[in-house]
Amino acid sequence: MAIAAQAQKDINFIRRRFPFRGDLNQAFKMLKKQLTYTEDPAQVELIQRPRTLLSKLNELGGPGYGDCDDFTTLAISYALAHNIPAFIVLAGNGPQPGHVYAVLYDENEERWRKFDLTAPVIDVTNKYNHLYKVLVK
Repeated sequence: MAIAAQAQKDINFIRRRFPFRGDLNQAFKMLKKQLTYTEDPAQVELIQRPRTLLSKLNELGGPGYGDCDDFTTLAISYALAHNIPAFIVLAGNGPQPGHVYAVLYDENEERWRKFDLTAPVIDVTNKYNHLYKVLVK
C-alpha cells in the first residue's frame, strides 16, 4: 500500500522532529497543530510523504497542507518511528473507500485508538458502513 511505503521513507525525520513522550493524546494534539486540511486537485490522487507534507515544498500549499491520506501517512510514520503498533483503515459508505485513517495502540490505556488527524480530537471519526483494515509491517 502506498501510504505505508511513503510512511517508511521518513521514519528518522519524524523521530527527530516529533518525539514520543508516552501519551497518545498529546502526540495527536502535537501533530494536529501542524496540519491544515485541503483536498487533492480534481482527478489527482497525491500521497505526500511526511517530510513533503511538512515542508515549504508541499504540493498542496504551505507546510502541513494535505488530505486524509497524507495525514494517515504522517500518523503511520509516527507510529513506526516510535514502535507503536498501528494499522490503516480504509472507510466508506459505498463500493469504494472515501476516507482513510490510522489506528494506534495505546499501551497506557491498553486499547486501540482512532488516530484520524482530520478529526478534531483523538478517537473520533465519521461513521462508515464499510471498514477495511490494512496491516502495517
